[in-house]
Amino acid sequence: MEVWNIGEEEAINDSNYTTTNNITYFPYYQHSLPVAASFILAYLFIFLLCMVGNVLVCLIVLGNRRMRTVTNLFILNLAVIEWFRLNSLF
Repeated sequence: MEVWNIGEEEAINDSNYTTTNNITYFPYYQHSLPVAASFILAYLFIFLLCMVGNVLVCLIVLGNRRMRTVTNLFILNLAVIEWFRLNSLF
């Protein structure tokens, strides 16, 4: 373990983390490449599935007059809000 001074800050450097004034900085990627890629693919699959599901809810409720009950309009409202929220990330 190495300790060095950066200006007035004292930093401790270890192979796993760096600490500066009681703040610990971990490496950006804590997983191996295959694990990180599988997480990315899993989250992408879930995101796309949510988008498709919300669009289907909107199409079904708006397309069929019998589906416009109070409960289904509430679910439609949730689907539209989630669609806007998730699309605002990009």
